[in-house]
Amino acid sequence: MTTNTRVRWGLAVILFFAAIVDAYLAMSESVVWPAVLAVVWLGIAGALITPRPASPAIEVPRPRTAPAPTRAAHV
Repeated sequence: MTTNTRVRWGLAVILFFAAIVDAYLAMSESVVWPAVLAVVWLGIAGALITPRPASPAIEVPRPRTAPAPTRAAHV
């Protein structure tokens, strides 16, 4: 596991626990805003865990050189 992956999973775990605390506060105090915040934390945690899609290799066309102009023979 790379360092970047460990950091992402660590942040996702922290956000998951924050969502649990917010859900508990929402239920115990009978208010809605901590539940909304819990959903936001879970969404961000899910985005951190989801792997990035592989970027497709973009092939840049090479510039074409114009053919040398041909001159007509003088008659």
